[in-house]
Amino acid sequence: MLYTFSFYEKRQIMPIADAIAEEFLDLMTHDATFIAYITSTTDKTDRVFYRAETWRQRLQQLVASPEPRRFSRALKQQWYDAAPTCGICGQHIRGLDDAEADHILHYWRGGPTLPDNGRLVHRYCNHARGGHA
Repeated sequence: MLYTFSFYEKRQIMPIADAIAEEFLDLMTHDATFIAYITSTTDKTDRVFYRAETWRQRLQQLVASPEPRRFSRALKQQWYDAAPTCGICGQHIRGLDDAEADHILHYWRGGPTLPDNGRLVHRYCNHARGGHA
């Protein structure tokens, strides 16, 4: 996976480092095929290719994006420090990596990536929410 970074210059990667970390966490928690391919029989060629290609596509999309789709990790940390509570289910969030910074009005529906349109939620709750509400 580190190989994919060799296609970009440092100036392209550093400004989106938080988004890259969040994208990787999303991949590791929401892509069932990726999860299966890193937990069993990891040496099969098709599985290695899937993992590498899936990550390469996600990274390419982040680098090519003209505007941020994800909130910064610093903002996510700020929200967590202030109130580690899920904005969807209302329950306590145990750790920062168990949380996502979520758009209240979905990004794909035109919701801006601004603090006023964001909230802290469990990764699970956000994934279960999908395109609803």
